[in-house]
Amino acid sequence: MTLPATLALSWTAAQAFELGTVELIFDVGLHRVCTFTTQDEEEGTEHWGSPEPEVLQDYSLQVLHAAGEQHGMAHQVLGGDIESPRATPTSSTDQDDTPASNQADDGWITVAQVTGNYQRRVVHSLQLTGGRVIGLRVVCIRAAGIDEARICEIRAYPVG
Repeated sequence: MTLPATLALSWTAAQAFELGTVELIFDVGLHRVCTFTTQDEEEGTEHWGSPEPEVLQDYSLQVLHAAGEQHGMAHQVLGGDIESPRATPTSSTDQDDTPASNQADDGWITVAQVTGNYQRRVVHSLQLTGGRVIGLRVVCIRAAGIDEARICEIRAYPVG
C-alpha cells in the first residue's frame, strides 16, 4: 500500500463485539541477513541507530461502532517487543466522553494516534465504553524509510 493508506477490518452486526485489545505486527526487515561482519559485500545493509525503513512509524487506529450504540474511550499502549518492553511509541490518550472531538464525518472514531514507532509488535489496550464495534482500521501515515505500509498481522481481541 502506497502511503498514506488505510487497512480496514469489518464485522457484521451479528459478529460485533466489545473491543479490548489490538495487536499490530509490522515489517521490520526480517528478510535481511543480520550479521556482524566486516565483509565489504554486507556493508551498508545494516541500519544501526535508526528504525528499519519498513517499520510503520506514524499511524492511527480507528473504530466503527455498531449502529445506535454509545461510545466513549480511553487508550493505553502496553508493552512492545518482548526484548524491549519499556520502549513504547508515543501515543495520545483521549479520555473525553464526548465522541465529537475525535469522530470523523463517516462515523469512524480515532482511538489511538501513534508517532515515532520503531517496534515490530505494538499492543494497544482500549477501554471503549458502551459499545460494540463492527469495524477497525489502521490509517498508515508514514514509514521510516519507504513509501509503503507493511503490516504483517492485526489481531483484535474482545474485552476480558
